[in-house]
Amino acid sequence: MSSQKKLLACGCSYTKYLNYGQNQSIHSLTKENKTKGIPTFWPEYLADDLGLNWINAGESGAGNDFIFNRTVQKITEQDDIEILCIVWTQMFRMNLWNYTQNIDTVNVFAHGLSVFSKEDPIIYEVAEMFLEKIKSHFWLNKYIYNYFTNISVLINLCNRLGIKIIMAQAMMFEPDAGGIWTDGIDSDYFFERYADGISDIDFDPKHIIGWPIVKQFGGTALQDYDTELHKIENRVADKDWHPNEKGHRIIANEFLKKYKEIYS
Repeated sequence: MSSQKKLLACGCSYTKYLNYGQNQSIHSLTKENKTKGIPTFWPEYLADDLGLNWINAGESGAGNDFIFNRTVQKITEQDDIEILCIVWTQMFRMNLWNYTQNIDTVNVFAHGLSVFSKEDPIIYEVAEMFLEKIKSHFWLNKYIYNYFTNISVLINLCNRLGIKIIMAQAMMFEPDAGGIWTDGIDSDYFFERYADGISDIDFDPKHIIGWPIVKQFGGTALQDYDTELHKIENRVADKDWHPNEKGHRIIANEFLKKYKEIYS
C-alpha cells in the first residue's frame, strides 16, 4: 500500500461529472479505479501539482449537506489526508432520502423538477414544497445559517486534525443567477442576512477562494459571469455550464494559487 499522502476532494458535478456510459457507480474516484474515457477533473490536476495521491469524492447533484456528510465520512475512513479541498454547490439544494440508488439529493429549483416528477412523483411533491418555502424569510435564514455552519465545522475540524483545507464556491448563489433562480426570493433580504453572516463568522476566511463569494461584497464564485470558468471554451457546452477539462485545469489553478498563499 502506498504511503503517499492524499488530497481529498468533495463537491458536486463541478468536482466529478460522470456521463451515462461511464462508471457512475464510482462514489470515490481514485488513480486506481479511474478507467479509460473518464476525463481529468480538477482534484487530479491539483494533486499532481502538489505531488499527492488523490480521492475524488464528488457526486453529481449533491447538495451542500451531502458534501459535508461525505467529507466527514471520508475523513473517518482515511488516516493519510494531507489536504481537504471542497467546492460547495448551490445553497438551496436539499438532501432527501431514497431518491435513487446513486443519489439522495434534490435541487428544489424549477429547472430540475420536471426530471424528478418522472422518476419519483413523491420526491417531486417534496421538492415543490421546499421551492415554495424559500419565499419565507425564516427558511432563507436557515439556508444561510447552514451554509456558514458547514464551512465553520470543517475548517475547525481540519485544524484540530492537522489537515490542510481550502474551499471554494462553484457557482454564484441563486439570487444572483437571474431568471427562474430569483423567482419568489426576497433577494434584498437574502443578501442583507448573508452580509450579517459574513460579519459573524468564527473561522479564518483565508481558507476560502474568492471570499466572501458574493460580488457585491467584493468576492466571487469560481463561475461568475466575469470569470474564466464562465467562458464557453472552458465549459462543456453553451447550455451546459459544467467545466470541461480546460475548466477543471482553471479550478485546479485557483486551488494551487490559494495553497501557495496559505501554506508555502
